[in-house]
Amino acid sequence: MFTNQKQVIWSTFGSRIRHLLFLFVTALAFVAYPAFSQEVLDSDSMSKKSGSTTAKGSYKLFQEGDKVKLTLDFSVRKSGVSGTGKGVMAFVLTDADGNNLFKKEKGFTVGADAVRGTAKKEFEQTFSLFGSKAKKLLEEGGGAAFTVQVEKDTTGIPSSPGEWGELLGDTLPVVLGGLGVGNSTDEIAGWVIKRIIK
Repeated sequence: MFTNQKQVIWSTFGSRIRHLLFLFVTALAFVAYPAFSQEVLDSDSMSKKSGSTTAKGSYKLFQEGDKVKLTLDFSVRKSGVSGTGKGVMAFVLTDADGNNLFKKEKGFTVGADAVRGTAKKEFEQTFSLFGSKAKKLLEEGGGAAFTVQVEKDTTGIPSSPGEWGELLGDTLPVVLGGLGVGNSTDEIAGWVIKRIIK
């Protein structure tokens, strides 16, 4: 009789463990699923150096369901034991007509570290674009405008198709229309323009 009680206890215990394991695996799959359902739409990086200052920036644009997500990374590194270094990154996502859908600028001034000989500041953030803006970008395509600059910690971002035209010497739709999907211009006034998605 004692053996039967042990078997019942172990059977119940084993059943509960299997149930908990099933719940754990199901929850893990649910949490991990978005990471596997992301489609990378575009990515790029840029680095600029002046003297003892190096600025590096990169972006990754990806689709997650009906949303478009963007991860920006930027850093400014100053080597040496004196002085300061400056750097700025700016990124703009536009629709096919040259209208800004998203823009972000990030700049740093980094003072030298006399003890270590190197000082660095970093930025990383993910942004989401959803609703009509994401839908328009996914259905019609658009452009990514990207710049990394040193010796200053701020830069102007064109805010209209007209301002883009003044900066680039031609309208943004014309510049994008001359590019194949995934192709980019050489630097124009410090900016690289890339046609994305369609």
